[in-house]
Amino acid sequence: MDEGDIIKICLDGSVGGLIILYLSIGMIDPEITDIGDLGREDVNRLVKVCGRINNLKVSKDGHLFFEIMDETGSIRVVIWRDILKHMYMKNVNISRFRNGAKVEMTGSIELYRNEIELIPLRGLVKFMEDCEE
Repeated sequence: MDEGDIIKICLDGSVGGLIILYLSIGMIDPEITDIGDLGREDVNRLVKVCGRINNLKVSKDGHLFFEIMDETGSIRVVIWRDILKHMYMKNVNISRFRNGAKVEMTGSIELYRNEIELIPLRGLVKFMEDCEE
């Protein structure tokens, strides 16, 4: 086996590992977390929350900013324009984003200006009458 064969095997293994990682991300389904239980210790953690949209604002650049509230608290949510486009292409009815709408979202907790916020993963937003408990 020469150096070229070893490099080829390494590249094949790396690409295969990345494909498996990409496919397994879609299988992650965390339990619903009460919003009031979220804090700075959850930064970079994947969470699922369920609640009602409040204080919805659309930026001039097409980004959505709002809060999700449940009976335990609220958290700021940011949905970037590119994520909205992806949701639209995945047949998510983005016109349903409105104050009072009940949603279930899975995303990453991030820290911005010393406050936690939820950044939803692409396509992991469900509009619903009642969130699953």
